[in-house]
Amino acid sequence: MSPLRKLFVCLLAAGLIPACASADAAETPEQMIAAAKALDEAFFKAFSAGDAEGVAATYWHSPDVVSFPPDAMEVRGWDAIKQAYVDAFKSMAGAKLEAYDVHYLVAGEFVFTWGRWRMTMAGSDGKPVTMEGRYSDLKGKRDGKWVFIHDHASVPMAPPPAG
Repeated sequence: MSPLRKLFVCLLAAGLIPACASADAAETPEQMIAAAKALDEAFFKAFSAGDAEGVAATYWHSPDVVSFPPDAMEVRGWDAIKQAYVDAFKSMAGAKLEAYDVHYLVAGEFVFTWGRWRMTMAGSDGKPVTMEGRYSDLKGKRDGKWVFIHDHASVPMAPPPAG
């Protein structure tokens, strides 16, 4: 065996050169989209239950995770995102959130998702109020599980008054 080939075999055996994709990287686009859909389902279920712990569990547990919620400029880091949901649920008891017109796109190791959302909650008079918006997010596998790495939810601005 040539010295170069011996070096290659040693590096390969040491795991420094991947011979083939890992089991995680071997997910098909269909499996990745199914995982992204399951993550969305967990998020919407936890949100509609007012479960800040459950919502936070859907995010990457990292200081690098970023969220752009409709009511703040930016929330950065897992701890801050969790606290933002704790605070939000205090003023939105009983809010129900759903997504529609959802699209999924596999991009390398990530799934990019975009769509629209509708939230129904009690208004100040106790009557139901509905808010609609749009969102986009980036999901990926981190520490063996699919999580949100970045999300952006917004409510369109009202058109300027006529005249």
